[in-house]
Amino acid sequence: MRHTTFRPWRWPAALALVAVVAACGGGEDQLIGSEAPDFTLTDVDGREVRLSEHRGKAVIVDFWATWCPPCKALMPELEALVRDYDGDLEVIAVSVDGDPPTAVPPFAREHGYSFTMTADEGGHEVARAWGGTKGIPSTYLVDPDGVVRHHWLGKHDRADYERAIREVLGRSES
Repeated sequence: MRHTTFRPWRWPAALALVAVVAACGGGEDQLIGSEAPDFTLTDVDGREVRLSEHRGKAVIVDFWATWCPPCKALMPELEALVRDYDGDLEVIAVSVDGDPPTAVPPFAREHGYSFTMTADEGGHEVARAWGGTKGIPSTYLVDPDGVVRHHWLGKHDRADYERAIREVLGRSES
C-alpha cells in the first residue's frame, strides 16, 4: 500500500481548479429568470422564425442533433406536448448538427413533426447566446413573457416537462 504525503501547497491549486471549472460550467442555468436571448433562424420550409414573435405563449427551445439518440427519443414527447397544449405552447427545435442543411430537412420529412425545426448554422451562435450546450438535448422553457423559467439537460420524464409548462401557463395540475 502506497502512502501519500500531505502537501499543503496542493490545496490552493486544487481550489483554483475547482473555481475555474465552476466558472466555466453552468452557463445554461444562468439564464433562468432572465429574458430569453432572441434569435432569428430559418425553418426547414424556408420560413424565418423569430423567438420573440411567440410572446404570449410558452415556448420550448430544444437544442438537439439528428445523430443523438436521446434527442430523437424526446421528439415524440415534444410533439405530444404541442398537441396537448394546443395554442398555448410552441416548440422550436434548434439543430446543432455539423451540416444542418443536409441533415435536418430529411429528418423533418421522415418524421413529420408539426413543431418548428430549425438549425443553428452560424457556428452555433444561437447555442452560445443560450450559454452553450454542455450536452444535448438541452431544452429550455420560456414563459409567455419571454423569460427563461426551466432548463433540462438530457431527456427527462414527460411529467417534468408538463409540471413546468403548467406552472408557466398558470394552470393547476389535472
